[in-house]
Amino acid sequence: MSAVASCEVQLASCFLNAGFPDSLNCFSFSSWCSSVSHYCGNYCPGGSCSKSGCTSKYPPSGTTPPSVTYSTSVYTCPAKSTSSVKPSTSSSKPSTTSCVPIPTNSNICKQPNNPGNGYSSSSPVGNIALPCLTCNNVYSDYQSGNCFKLYSDADTNKCPSYPKSQPSQGCKDACDNQYNSCMNTYAEGCKGNSWKRFGSDTYSSASTKCYNQWSDCHNANSGVAASNRCASWNSGWS
Repeated sequence: MSAVASCEVQLASCFLNAGFPDSLNCFSFSSWCSSVSHYCGNYCPGGSCSKSGCTSKYPPSGTTPPSVTYSTSVYTCPAKSTSSVKPSTSSSKPSTTSCVPIPTNSNICKQPNNPGNGYSSSSPVGNIALPCLTCNNVYSDYQSGNCFKLYSDADTNKCPSYPKSQPSQGCKDACDNQYNSCMNTYAEGCKGNSWKRFGSDTYSSASTKCYNQWSDCHNANSGVAASNRCASWNSGWS
């Protein structure tokens, strides 16, 4: 599922950096990520997936906003043969600084749940997901004491990182980023209701939903604890 992880962790960057109205294309990118997840979960007997098989069934057509350049920094190094190459799960030091593993897409932060205000744990306002705070995939940064990273930029080296004692700060920043994306894409898209995607929301009602979700997000993540997450580099949740 590394393809799914690499796709999902880039969604925040898309919404944050594409700029309106280009950021509207990020919804298509999000849908494509869901298709990749569906493919990996249902069309890979024995886990034997192929990039060509996935892109053949779900071609990534018109899903990348022109103002966003996706960096290879969140992908594994190019394969040297035609065989599939899985990201490393060892904690050993990488041989090059240009090759970093795909980060896990298991978010430490919680999406708030308040259906009465227009969002739930599985359905954020405007379907703009909370940016992913998870294990730092840059070895040198991890070794300096920052075991967590908030994947909010296409270039992993530009993403903010946090020490083990500050996961709540990382989640606070994730909430702030989600709010900015919610206002700059969803609320803006509701002006004039030019997109049926946005239903009956006006700019005012969309803004209220974005704000309430942001406030609840801060509350839901105020006590988040690191526990034993990311205890060693590129270790996932161990």
